Amino acid sequence: MRNGNVKDPRAAQLATLRLALRVSRQRCASLERKMARLEAKSPCTEHEREIARLEARVIQIEDRWEEAEGEVLQLRKALGWQERRAG
Repeated sequence: MRNGNVKDPRAAQLATLRLALRVSRQRCASLERKMARLEAKSPCTEHEREIARLEARVIQIEDRWEEAEGEVLQLRKALGWQERRAG
């Protein structure tokens, strides 16, 4: 009995668990911030970004190459058609 009140042991246990949960959440948030800082400074992360950028550029170039091949084929057909008409 404390101050004339009987304290429920379950309430004390619940309060302890809530405090532990809050501390765990704070630690987790702190670790997430630390990881974000480390990843931002990591040369590996920068390299991965550069690789992704270069891969996207290669895809763009390949797409443009295919378009150009199509244009060349159309021009050859058009020129061949004109040569046959002239010849």
